[in-house]
Amino acid sequence: MSSDGRNRAFARPGSLEKQKSVRGHITAFYIETLVLAVIFVVVILALTRVFSLSVRLSSQAEDLTSAVRLAENAAEAVAASDSPGRLAELLDENGNVKVQGDGSVLAEYDRDRKPAPGGVLRVEITWEPGEDGCVDSVITVSRAGDPQPVYTLTTAVFTGEAVP
Repeated sequence: MSSDGRNRAFARPGSLEKQKSVRGHITAFYIETLVLAVIFVVVILALTRVFSLSVRLSSQAEDLTSAVRLAENAAEAVAASDSPGRLAELLDENGNVKVQGDGSVLAEYDRDRKPAPGGVLRVEITWEPGEDGCVDSVITVSRAGDPQPVYTLTTAVFTGEAVP
């Protein structure tokens, strides 16, 4: 018999070491699981940030594409016009176009690029006759209430009318 009152003949050799080894494996398993859970959460957070950024960039790309299309349409109207009044006639649908006091033309469109008075997209077209018979135009597309333009296009068209 041993000093603790147990019979050593019935105890398995190495059983204490085996129990400590099993406890060590269980502890290691829990630590590994915890580390994997933390890594999983970090990856989920990173992907969430990437997806939110991609949504914002997609929205900006859609706005830029709409602005480019509106500017191209306005440039075609400038090419087909001989005056700011004629330009306004070509662009006007449902009363969405105004000729301003300085001779520039303002057209307004909704989010889907449909003509709409008071729309969220504004296309401003300047009409500047030159001495060489060309009319220079700057087409600026912006959001209503935003001073920063979304897109700007500069174009010129020969009208044959020279300004002295």
